[in-house]
Amino acid sequence: MQSMDAEADMQGETPTEKIVCPNCKSEGPRSQYCLNCGYPLNMVERRQPGPEVEDDGMKAASDVRAEPPRDVMEGRGDAELPELEMGEPAEAPVGAAESAAFLEVDPIVKGAMVDLMKSISLRLWLVDMLLEGRIEEDHFNRLFDANMARLKLCMGRRNELLEQARDLEPIERALNESKVALAELEMKRAIGDISEGEYRAKLPALRWDIDKHEDEIAKKKREAVLLEDLTRVMSLGKIARMREMAGSCREALRAPARSLGKSCRISSETAAKVKASLKETLACLEDLRCI
Repeated sequence: MQSMDAEADMQGETPTEKIVCPNCKSEGPRSQYCLNCGYPLNMVERRQPGPEVEDDGMKAASDVRAEPPRDVMEGRGDAELPELEMGEPAEAPVGAAESAAFLEVDPIVKGAMVDLMKSISLRLWLVDMLLEGRIEEDHFNRLFDANMARLKLCMGRRNELLEQARDLEPIERALNESKVALAELEMKRAIGDISEGEYRAKLPALRWDIDKHEDEIAKKKREAVLLEDLTRVMSLGKIARMREMAGSCREALRAPARSLGKSCRISSETAAKVKASLKETLACLEDLRCI
């Protein structure tokens, strides 16, 4: 059986090469990421063994640092999300963009919006069934009351997630602090206040922090866009059907509760509940940019 050193030689690597992680200061074998803290070691400049040579401190920073790969591409913050899986063949939503960045939205956020869409659709369907006389009042009330509890829960969860997504101040503050620290490091190097070795050791960690904060801000902005617009998780067919049912509901709202009760053969209490619920549901759809 070949030794690990022999296998490393066959792959063109130096089996004894070690590197000190600039983030956690632990020593380990050279790899893409630090085995202790996960820091991307591919940003650390590979050096040949030998005494360190300092220059005059005025070399451009681009000559000594390697840009880390960026998973989130700039300029795509307003793109549309692809259709979410809902157990049936998906139609393309309005303006869907095939962007890997948008597929990285937190599954909890996606799930919350899908649940909200289902709950609103069910409420509109129940009212539509009642208006057409295809469901008995007692049966309607049982289903409708259960739906009211579910919709309230879904809306509360959506509002909570939206508030979290809009809270960018702590991350933006941390990003600004990292940028100031990087500018200070560049200035100290330019005036010869630090050695080239110290500059190269500190630079990757600062740039990693900046990229991390920028990616987190971009992610939160994508999530806020999704949470503000329900049509981004709906196919064209679902949008059309929801708007059709919402139109029927608007017509029902124009009629007095007593007239609605007579036309649907329901009690005045149920008619009043339906009208109040329809008003709330239509306001919710307008807030979510569906109508």
